[in-house]
Amino acid sequence: MARICLLAPSILALLITACLSDDGTGDSIVSDDDGSDDDIAHGDWLGVGAGEEHTCGIRSDGALVCWGLTDNDVTNEPSGTYVQVRGGWDHSTAITGDGSVVSWGCFGEIGVDACDAPEGEFAQVSVGFQHSCALGKDGLVDCWGSNDHGQCDAPASTFRQVDCGGTHSCGVGEDGSLSCWGEDHPCVTDVPEGDFKQVIAVRNVTCALSVEGNIECWGCDFPDFSGLCEPPPGQFDSLGHGNVFHICAIAADGSVECWG
Repeated sequence: MARICLLAPSILALLITACLSDDGTGDSIVSDDDGSDDDIAHGDWLGVGAGEEHTCGIRSDGALVCWGLTDNDVTNEPSGTYVQVRGGWDHSTAITGDGSVVSWGCFGEIGVDACDAPEGEFAQVSVGFQHSCALGKDGLVDCWGSNDHGQCDAPASTFRQVDCGGTHSCGVGEDGSLSCWGEDHPCVTDVPEGDFKQVIAVRNVTCALSVEGNIECWGCDFPDFSGLCEPPPGQFDSLGHGNVFHICAIAADGSVECWG
């Protein structure tokens, strides 16, 4: 991810530092570098979620601001107050202050309904290629959007955390065990045994962080994914990932390591 969205502070720091910079005055800035003043947003931020060609952030007052690809509704952020936002291929999903979920964009997903978010109260959300999953405050996972590979068919058990990949999704159960569902090529849903505290899924790779702080990855049956299943040794506190080709982690000593 303590905030309502249940993101650990170390995960939040990894997300924020990936997309925000400092101008030397202590203010954070975001810019798409076209030179116009309208592209720079100063102030304090609670979180940020980066998608394929767009990014959305939550200001200190809970308002959403999105920037990047503008030829669709993905940067037309909804009004309201939010506690978490995540970006995907062509849509974003956010959790409001009252725990409800909102999705917008979906310009390339005709008939997929990836923006048809469910009703309920949710604690954490993740966005994949053409689907999203949200973790309910009751621990149950609700997924919506493309289900052509079963990536929305979440097990009816309770979870601590959930993450969406390209055509598969994964979660950490209340007992620390892993579950993945959806397309199993190349074996990305063949989860290892053990006690885990976080899992992340990208297009064809899955990695998980054990309670001891070790990283284990599987899948990677494509030349372009060479190295993604070779995480660094050592003890880590949290995982974060790019859209397809790289993964990063915050080590126990506060340093960041990336691979892929």
